[in-house]
Amino acid sequence: MNRIAGRAAEWTSQVITSESRSFLESLRPSATFREIELAHASPRSPVIEYVLDPETAAANFDEKDFGIAIVGHTHVPAAFWLVDGRIGLSKFPSTADGLAIPFRAPGEPGAARVLLNPGSVGQPRDRDPRASWATLDLETQEFVVRRVEYAIEKTQGAIQQAGLPEELAERLETGW
Repeated sequence: MNRIAGRAAEWTSQVITSESRSFLESLRPSATFREIELAHASPRSPVIEYVLDPETAAANFDEKDFGIAIVGHTHVPAAFWLVDGRIGLSKFPSTADGLAIPFRAPGEPGAARVLLNPGSVGQPRDRDPRASWATLDLETQEFVVRRVEYAIEKTQGAIQQAGLPEELAERLETGW
């Protein structure tokens, strides 16, 4: 963990309520919902692995049997897919709102296996400060990344008032 993240984690451990701590401790870092793998970081390493490149995605496809996986951790919206032994990647450009990635459902002929990341709400890493979220429509077979504005200045003020590293507040404005 880098210095900035370490300071934020230390601050959080000091201010979190016992109820919130209990709730968070009850959560698992991965789960399956309607045959969709969900993980904080990656299917093969649910807590710490960053899936930012095709090689890491390929290792996940090799080690874990899933048709669709949704991950986070990187704060970068992206879609990786594996079809007929070839891997593809789409990182969602910051200028695109509602950019969709179509995929075939697992079990269909020539079906792609997909690993999807909706990005983040806060602390972005893709040069776009807006909140990033996504919808996954299994019927139309589309993963759509969307962006919305939020009160960055208010959040920056709360970060500064808490005495957290200034870089955390700056990142919200730059998206990097």
